[in-house]
Amino acid sequence: MLRNICGGPKSEASCQALLNTLPGLKGKAQIPLEGVRMASQDMDRLGYYRLLEVPYTATQEEIKRAYRDLVKKHHPDRNPSPEAADNFRAIVQAYEVVGKAEIRRTYDEWNAEGAVGDAPPEVMPLVACERCQEASPYLRVVGIRWVWSVLLVTRHGLTPRVLCPRCANRHLCAAGIKTALFGWWGFPFGLIQTPRALYSNVTGGNDLSAVTVNLLVHQAAAFYQRGENSKARLARQQAYLVADNQYHLEEEIKPLQQLLGDDPYTVIERPWDLLRTNGLLRVVPLVVAAGLLGTVGAQISADMEQEAAATARCTEQKQGLDQEKNSLTEEAERLETSGEALLSRYHQLEAERAFLEVDRFNAFVDVYNADLADQNAQIERHKSQVEVHNSAISLYNQNCAQ
Repeated sequence: MLRNICGGPKSEASCQALLNTLPGLKGKAQIPLEGVRMASQDMDRLGYYRLLEVPYTATQEEIKRAYRDLVKKHHPDRNPSPEAADNFRAIVQAYEVVGKAEIRRTYDEWNAEGAVGDAPPEVMPLVACERCQEASPYLRVVGIRWVWSVLLVTRHGLTPRVLCPRCANRHLCAAGIKTALFGWWGFPFGLIQTPRALYSNVTGGNDLSAVTVNLLVHQAAAFYQRGENSKARLARQQAYLVADNQYHLEEEIKPLQQLLGDDPYTVIERPWDLLRTNGLLRVVPLVVAAGLLGTVGAQISADMEQEAAATARCTEQKQGLDQEKNSLTEEAERLETSGEALLSRYHQLEAERAFLEVDRFNAFVDVYNADLADQNAQIERHKSQVEVHNSAISLYNQNCAQ
């Protein structure tokens, strides 16, 4: 009846009692040992859909959205309630069943059968690394800090991720680089939160030991259900390492002792110690990011200086063009006045032509023609100056117009 869950020589009743003490099954409906018939319309006999506050007909997207909202609401770092940790673990376990299409299909089929002689085959599914999807006995919940800022706006937070050691190193490195590039730009909180986030990520992320212990206890029981006792013992060993002699955490692990017996391993595997050692390696990309940031800042500063110099040159050119324009305008007015005077002299010569002696008239005409030639030369020179001025204006508009 319960061989799929407990497997082994233990009686069904004692094995069921042991599994009911594991944190992963706390608060769940007890699975009857006898073939009692339940109402066929109960499509959520273990309460997973109710935990996620969705109907059993919900789509995968609706379940995912509800899970995200509930995780934020019950996360121990955000919710001070004493029940927050238990609620958070129960929500995560429910999502591991109904949040994955294949496991959810098996659960729904089991609900639809109506009889409850056996538990569903995936009551305690294996938890996989979020990045590589490997169901490992070395998983931990890693708190990855991040910061990004824009002027006076700074966003920062802690994102819990279920990761293996290798993927945790990559996530922490990526988060450190992003924070180093985009965290400093907010005043004043960007300058305060960014060093804290960088230090946390370099030293291995925030300690979420309570959640990690419960994850590893769940993982050990799930491996045990599948007959993989060696992996189950490795998960228990890692749980004790995380507990680090904390009594309340070791109490969560003790029920596994009755299932798995003594640990036959004489060498304790510590893959997460290498993660802390690799902290120096995570500093390297941060230094590179800081160098890139400095290069970008120097380039921005140089660009600003060039822009300021260009603005000063344009201002100076505009002042010079304005002065030149005023001079050309005054010259044009003077030429217009002298032109009017020459026209008046022309009419006067025409009027006196019949009364003046030929020699004297020709002398007046010669003087007039000389003055007219000088006037025309000044006009041509003025036109050339105007053309040069217009060319300078075109160049100014090309270089300085916004």
